[in-house]
Amino acid sequence: LSPVCLVSHDFGDMFEISTVRREDWEFNKDKSGEFVAILQANSAPSTRTARGHQVPGAFLQQVSGLDKHQLSSAKPLKYSHLDIAGSAGDLPHPTTGAPVAALTKWILSE
Repeated sequence: LSPVCLVSHDFGDMFEISTVRREDWEFNKDKSGEFVAILQANSAPSTRTARGHQVPGAFLQQVSGLDKHQLSSAKPLKYSHLDIAGSAGDLPHPTTGAPVAALTKWILSE
C-alpha cells in the first residue's frame, strides 16, 4: 500500500488506488460527434455508471492536457486524482469531509 493508503487505514477512512483504463477515456468521447470532443459526464450518478469513479479522473487528464505527458512522452508528469465526491454528502444533509483527517495526517507526517 502507498503511504497515503496506510494512513487512511489508520484513520478508518480507507483510500483505494484504481487505474484509469482505456474504456474510461472512451467513455468521455462524444459518440455523436455533433457537439464536442469530450463529455464531462453522463446523466447517471457515478454509482450507477460502470467504473464511474474513474471517469472524472480520465476527464481531467483529457481536458488539462495531461494525456500528453504520460510515461512515454518527452516530459512525463505524475498525476493523481483523489475522488472525494462521496464526502460532498447528499443535499440537504451536511457534507462529511471524510478524507480530511487522513489527508492531514499524511501531509503532516511527510
